[in-house]
Amino acid sequence: MKRVYLSLIYLLFGTYQLQAACSVAQLYSPRSQGVNAARELAGLTNHINIFDMEKFYGTFAVTPEYTRSFDNNRIAESLFGNSLNGCESSAITISGSTVADRGPNDWLADYFGLPTDFESNLTFRPRVTNFLVDFYLYLGLDEWLCGLFCFIHTPIVNSRWDLNFEECIVAEGSANYPIGYFTPQAVPRATLRNSFTEYATDCNGINLGNDIYIAPLQAARISPESKSDTALADIRFALGWNFLQDVDYHFGLGILGAAPTGSRPKGQFIFEPIVGNGHHWELGGLLWGHATFWRSECEEKFLSGWIQANITHMFKAHQYRFFDLKCKPNSRYMLAERMDNPVNLLLSNTMENVTDNSTVPNNQFKDLYAPVANLTLQEVDTTVGVQADIVVLLNYTRCGFSWDLGYNFWARTCEKITPNCSCPPLIQSQKWALKGDAFTFGFTNGDIPTTPDTPAGSPVALSATESSATIHVGTNNGSLINNGVDNLQWAVAGENQAATVLLLNQPNGSQTQTSNNPILLTLDDVDFKAARTKGLSQKVFTHVSYSWLDNEDWTPYLGFGAEVEFAMKDNSCETSLCNRNPCSSTCTTGSCTPSTTCYNCNESDCRRCALSQWGFWIKGGVSFN
Repeated sequence: MKRVYLSLIYLLFGTYQLQAACSVAQLYSPRSQGVNAARELAGLTNHINIFDMEKFYGTFAVTPEYTRSFDNNRIAESLFGNSLNGCESSAITISGSTVADRGPNDWLADYFGLPTDFESNLTFRPRVTNFLVDFYLYLGLDEWLCGLFCFIHTPIVNSRWDLNFEECIVAEGSANYPIGYFTPQAVPRATLRNSFTEYATDCNGINLGNDIYIAPLQAARISPESKSDTALADIRFALGWNFLQDVDYHFGLGILGAAPTGSRPKGQFIFEPIVGNGHHWELGGLLWGHATFWRSECEEKFLSGWIQANITHMFKAHQYRFFDLKCKPNSRYMLAERMDNPVNLLLSNTMENVTDNSTVPNNQFKDLYAPVANLTLQEVDTTVGVQADIVVLLNYTRCGFSWDLGYNFWARTCEKITPNCSCPPLIQSQKWALKGDAFTFGFTNGDIPTTPDTPAGSPVALSATESSATIHVGTNNGSLINNGVDNLQWAVAGENQAATVLLLNQPNGSQTQTSNNPILLTLDDVDFKAARTKGLSQKVFTHVSYSWLDNEDWTPYLGFGAEVEFAMKDNSCETSLCNRNPCSSTCTTGSCTPSTTCYNCNESDCRRCALSQWGFWIKGGVSFN
């Protein structure tokens, strides 16, 4: 409980502090479509919390609403961070490793099965549209206890999420993959993909030849088509008591809860449609009250002020998420290589052109490449300390005519993400390493006596890895002999530490290098901290309605309203597009819980995910007593 109180203090008083945010959102998670105190209270101020009823009464309202997001550059920046081509840009450049004058923020085309001389520009204009119908029922239970009340409401929502993703190809590229770069043979251009769009949507992967494959992207997919979901956002309910109540004021408290009925994140798409709150149960409190500032002598006209605050804790929810690697934003799209043992024919030596005293690396490449997102996709448990939805409004009423003008503040503290140990991801259950731009095959320069069936110049899989590679660049810098790989040693061939021949970068080439030992990816490399999100937005709204007061027991009403919501940004663009510091790799952890001591980047990173959006609604209903 103390943690909840501290979270609430931080939420209300600490969220305006600017901080650098070099991470990118792995799940874009704005407020639930059911969390909207403005829409909830607007138009109902004269139909709820009625004084001195002494019997059951209530109101039932139906509110269709349409909302649409704007400020798409801010959403793109949350998704892709410093990969964008500048502050006002929502574009990313894809370029191959041999393209001249590659930009520092370019994504490396080689990771996507594209030619090394390929180049294109991706543009994103993310947009979220919702159409919903909110059903609201309020009951005054004054017959049991004066001031006792309850309400329940739930919207059925169709939510459509569209990246508005387009690709403009600058150069299709004609280069083959060179010998040894991916396979023992040159991979012809015709085998490779033709665009990044093809990579993002392909479900089959690429057969590079020699039974070596690039697996298709199975998580964090970038869809050129919109995705939608339809569901009940969540069922919200409250039971409370107005312990101070008069004709011109009231003040009450209540218990507020929410049952999850919306969609559960699956991690399949980077801009995944979400209906509801991510499948969290919620429990908290409700505070509301009003005061009439002025009333005419005939009591047909009055001006009043209202406040409602909904504060909840979001309990543990099971979700599927993909993740980046520590200090490597967007590394979900990097290419990893499968490693394993036994090691066949591969040894290494600290001396060039020397075979004596060679040693065997502990792992070796095993004929499969895969995007990092496939390896980090896993089931996690998420919790949120505090969510606040607070509204204040002024209401002017004249006879049956009513006008509301108000302000809404919404915020959610940083979520906590814990991996679920019962279902380990591939990064934990198998051996993988970052390929970067390393060559993965070498070639013998003579017969190996222990393997008479291996002719001169035959290929041998290397153990070369590049743990310092990023989405933008490898560490080899065009070297054909793997000058930039981890723990580099000169590659030789043989068995049982009996090296017989050198390994070359290609038949009749120069001696190549490999990693001894390769640096493998572990669960400790997964950036759970940078994947966390929080939310903060402010909204103004208005509502006009008319009630037919001539009916004694049933009072119908009808009105319409509009709202504009502004999401608060993390920081200025110049700061949020910063480069992160390297991480330490000197520690290890034996549990499924990620170690925190290895993570020396900006540990305060917690992305704000909220939508700037406008909307309008029609609210109609009937009050009864």
